[in-house]
This record gives sequence, structure tokens and C-alpha cells, in this order.
Amino acid sequence: MVVLNGTDHKILLNESYNTFTDKRDDSLRLVKDLENIPTGCVIIAAVKDDASKNLKPAARKIFSDMGSQAIKQLGFKSAWGFIGIKGLK
Repeated sequence: MVVLNGTDHKILLNESYNTFTDKRDDSLRLVKDLENIPTGCVIIAAVKDDASKNLKPAARKIFSDMGSQAIKQLGFKSAWGFIGIKGLK
């Protein structure tokens, strides 16, 4: 996931989360990072392998609240990408 400042597009966050094995509880870390991102920031996210197994409902809800419909049906080995602005649908 990459997060850009909404006004000058400087990178605020460039982070990877392993939501397949979730050994480090990366799904929870993803939720915390998303909650701390200021409104108006550009969020770019993608699934590389599989995120369906351990992606917590709270993480899915954040992306769903920003307008992603596909996050609700994310299945095993499903590709998924997202570009949005926090606070907008």
C-alpha cells in the first residue's frame, strides 16, 4: 500500500502487509495504519498473492467505506487493486 498526501502527493506511507499467513497480525497493522491516515490522502493498494484468508473484516470495511465493492467478494488467490481518497466514496 502506498499513501500520498492529498495536496502535494508526497509519499506518506509505503508498506507491505502479509495478510495470507498474518504471522505478525499484519491485517490489524493495516487497519491501524489506515485509521491514522489523514482524510484527503490518496490510497493505492493491491493484492499480490492472496489476502482473503486473514484479511480482517475491519480492513475490508475501511476499503468498502471508501467505495470498493470487490473487497467484499475477495476470494482465494483473487487479484484486487484500489485507488481512492480517504474520506470519499
